[in-house]
Amino acid sequence: MSRNITLYIKDILQNMSDAEDFI
Repeated sequence: MSRNITLYIKDILQNMSDAEDFI
Protein backbone atom coordinates (compact mmCIF):
# COMPACT_ATOMS: atom_id res chain seq x y z
CA MET A 1 0.00 0.00 0.00
CA SER A 2 2.80 2.39 0.91
CA ARG A 3 4.34 1.58 -2.46
CA ASN A 4 1.22 2.83 -4.25
CA ILE A 5 1.26 6.00 -2.15
CA THR A 6 4.91 6.58 -3.07
CA LEU A 7 4.11 6.24 -6.77
CA TYR A 8 1.08 8.51 -6.31
CA ILE A 9 3.18 11.22 -4.65
CA LYS A 10 5.90 10.77 -7.29
CA ASP A 11 3.32 11.36 -10.03
CA ILE A 12 2.10 14.51 -8.26
CA LEU A 13 5.63 15.88 -7.97
CA GLN A 14 6.20 15.03 -11.64
CA ASN A 15 3.01 16.88 -12.62
CA MET A 16 4.04 19.86 -10.50
CA SER A 17 7.45 20.03 -12.19
CA ASP A 18 5.75 19.80 -15.59
CA ALA A 19 3.42 22.65 -14.64
CA GLU A 20 6.40 24.82 -13.68
CA ASP A 21 7.81 24.28 -17.17
CA PHE A 22 4.69 25.89 -18.66
CA ILE A 23 5.00 28.96 -16.44
